[in-house]
Amino acid sequence: MDEPLKAAWQAFFEGNLDLAAKLEGELTGESFSSLHLRAYLAVEAKDFSRAAKTLQTYLARAQAQSDKENEHVAYHQLGYVARSAGDFLQALEWIEKEAAFLARHFPEDHYRQSVNLYEQGYIKLKLGQTNQAEKLLQQALTYALETDELINQACAYRGLGEMNQAIGKGQAARCNFAAAIRLFKQAGDTIGQAESEKLLASCV
Repeated sequence: MDEPLKAAWQAFFEGNLDLAAKLEGELTGESFSSLHLRAYLAVEAKDFSRAAKTLQTYLARAQAQSDKENEHVAYHQLGYVARSAGDFLQALEWIEKEAAFLARHFPEDHYRQSVNLYEQGYIKLKLGQTNQAEKLLQQALTYALETDELINQACAYRGLGEMNQAIGKGQAARCNFAAAIRLFKQAGDTIGQAESEKLLASCV
């Protein structure tokens, strides 16, 4: 990654969105990483149509290059954009497309599958399908615990916490949120930690 792009990402991660957008606009050339950043900035600006259009460009490039890694990332991020826009059915369509793609091309990769299962479960939760959400989120956690990806594990626990909170299992939800907080803290993810602490505080 070249220095201007690295600086733009750094500004984004630090929450300095104005600077990140300025630096992104000054980039020359177009890469998967710069398209990814452009889409994230569009989501933060709630310009979901621009985010989706950017990711369609990302997807077309990945397909043209037979780049399986970036193709599955494109499906996942298109699902994320749709979910952020509140279009849960469209989001589910993209995430299920990614799931089928992973089954074909990454059948033994439980890390990638865990991330996908978490997203499926979270969308099902938003659609009120709690029985399916619970199964998917539990499987996401099982796969996540097979890896050393702390943030992935933390997200799975947080998702289970939100699911348990939604169905009135307060004690289980508190345990899930506490596990998420511990893992986010261990990973150095202060944003994830703060979000989980807020969820725990709301859990009565």
